[in-house]
Amino acid sequence: MLFTLNRKAAFQGVSRYILFGHMLFADSIQLLCSMFSYLIAVVKVYMSNGLCVILLLPASITIRIAPLNLAVMALERYSAICFPLRHADIATSKWTGVAIAVVSESPDIRAEG
Repeated sequence: MLFTLNRKAAFQGVSRYILFGHMLFADSIQLLCSMFSYLIAVVKVYMSNGLCVILLLPASITIRIAPLNLAVMALERYSAICFPLRHADIATSKWTGVAIAVVSESPDIRAEG
């Protein structure tokens, strides 16, 4: 699916497909990290703390990205339904890239305290 989204020009300029590709990429990384962690646990490989952090960091980041990405996708569809005449101005590739950057660099979404 990632190959199809990156290969076809029709999918590269539409914000909903850009967001879908971002979600698909993040979920693929999450799945890969989870499978690798499971294999390490089954084989009972002992590793240093640094290597464990390197393995768990992408999984931790991508699990936080998923709900935020879905929220941005919902906002994009909301703007398409509620503001159909302005949707082309609101949902551009530039603003989609900004939204992805904000989602990817977001702090911990859990409440502290």
